[in-house]
Amino acid sequence: MSTVNELLVEIKKGCPEQTIEIEKLISNIDKTTLSKSIYKKEKPDSKNKKKLKTVKKSDSKIKDIKLFFKDKSNLNKSIEYNQVNPKLKTSKAYQRYENYKSATIISDVIKLGGSFNDMVNDYNKGLFKIIDNKSSTKPSEHGIPFSSIEGCGHIDFTDDNLELIKKDSFIKKSKHFKEITTDDDGNCGYHSIIQGLIESYYILGNESNDNLKQFIKNIKEKFKLDPKQIVSDNRKNNKIIIPRKVINHFRQFILDIVNPKKFMPDGTNIHIIEREDEVPIYIWDTQNEKYTKKEIKKEFIKESQTKNKRIVNSIKGGIKDTGSITSKYWLREEVINGIVSIFDITIYSFMTYIDSLYQVDRFINTPDFKGKQSEGHEEKFGKGHVIFIVNNSVHFTYLKTNIQGYDNNILKCLGLDEQEVTSSSKSSSSLSSNSKNVIKLMDFLNIDEAKARKLLEENNDDLQKAIDNNLKSSSKSPSLNLPSNPSSSSKSNKSSISNKSSKSNKSSKSNKSSKSDESLNLKPLLSVASSVDSVLSESDLEDIDYSKNPKLYEQELYKILRKKMPKSTEPEIKKVFDDKIKEIKSKYNQ
Repeated sequence: MSTVNELLVEIKKGCPEQTIEIEKLISNIDKTTLSKSIYKKEKPDSKNKKKLKTVKKSDSKIKDIKLFFKDKSNLNKSIEYNQVNPKLKTSKAYQRYENYKSATIISDVIKLGGSFNDMVNDYNKGLFKIIDNKSSTKPSEHGIPFSSIEGCGHIDFTDDNLELIKKDSFIKKSKHFKEITTDDDGNCGYHSIIQGLIESYYILGNESNDNLKQFIKNIKEKFKLDPKQIVSDNRKNNKIIIPRKVINHFRQFILDIVNPKKFMPDGTNIHIIEREDEVPIYIWDTQNEKYTKKEIKKEFIKESQTKNKRIVNSIKGGIKDTGSITSKYWLREEVINGIVSIFDITIYSFMTYIDSLYQVDRFINTPDFKGKQSEGHEEKFGKGHVIFIVNNSVHFTYLKTNIQGYDNNILKCLGLDEQEVTSSSKSSSSLSSNSKNVIKLMDFLNIDEAKARKLLEENNDDLQKAIDNNLKSSSKSPSLNLPSNPSSSSKSNKSSISNKSSKSNKSSKSNKSSKSDESLNLKPLLSVASSVDSVLSESDLEDIDYSKNPKLYEQELYKILRKKMPKSTEPEIKKVFDDKIKEIKSKYNQ
């Protein structure tokens, strides 16, 4: 059983009663997939891991980066900084990075507030690259400033940014995506996808596949319209409206595309969006690449025919010159699959609900560039341009994001300035102090904009006070609350214990009084034990002012320790946690 086909044949032998069903399955899988080998991936041992790390380090172009930066002859070397700030937003390092990330030569980093250590750390973490002026200056795709990009091109998301997208969700509120209003005439899904496809064409250029090129050509020649003008106006108006005649043409266009890899027993091609009469009655022999004389069960044929008819009708029935399109003809998930296969463009569809069948909050539709859907959607996502949309079960909305400069890249390819687009967010440097604090609260507390503004307003626009009060009100168990004046800690602790004791019975009072002030105060928040892993490292904790925000420090430290000690029990983690808190407390009491 070394290939997919051999595995299925083996299963068929063991389950003879399922022969027809398995043969039907085989007939619907292309030869390339069936011939793929099946093997077990072995985890590299620790020795191999060390070798891999060594190779990675030895591949670095500059071995002694400190010496390189100290050499004054290198101060005018060109650099490209990652414009996505990876630092903790509440840290001083974050603000420094915001100031110097626009540097284009090494000496500019110092002038803009960066330090020698900042450059060394950033370089080692791959946050910027040094350009050899003698070689080609092809820019990286890691969110670089657009003044340095020559021409257009798609962005391949980095692993870190793919993780951001993966963790984002519309079940509550997205942190990294914003919606662009879409016309609610019943064609909302088609408005969104056509907008995305036209933008894809101006991003990919000649890399667009023939179907996308033909569709764009039809808009220009058949309707005498400028596709770029349509999508540019939509961007400027912050509302996606595609002319009805273009949508009608698109519906028919996708119906007419045939699949060059699939055909009927009589030799006629099958369309990518299959018709009712395009369901073969014979089983396909994958080894000999021909139909057998064995017939597929009639109930399976009927089921496929009914499904195909329903899908085709959902597309064709929505071709109307005027009026609203009823739900029967709205965009379907199966149609999105076909569109992805036709145009070779990934469509990433979030949902504001959990799908009842698949128990997911999104569908990732990726092409394999062979006229059909990719098998490994997660693995292939992130390579090539992506269209992002969100579905609330009755309406599709187009999405924008500036993760890795995604949205700015689109605007650049359309010949638009970011300032021209009313909906585009201003850069952090031009935001008011209040707006910056709102963004920080949204990101740190994972709340929406309305809640962040209300919280800030309740705390007189004091960011630190808003964070502290929110953490205080949300905690359900005591945690260390180091006072500003360390000398008053003893009095505070005694008062706290006294209050707690007065509310309990005698037995409880006796037990509590036997506990030390310190052990009571060092108990972590209940929410810590159930929260997700921290995005911070131990070194990042240094950017948190413990005296001002002890609860944040405690929570992040506890999560870091839990991640660092996966096989340890909670009491063991708690002991290490207590020791570290004692250590930092002693520093503040000195």
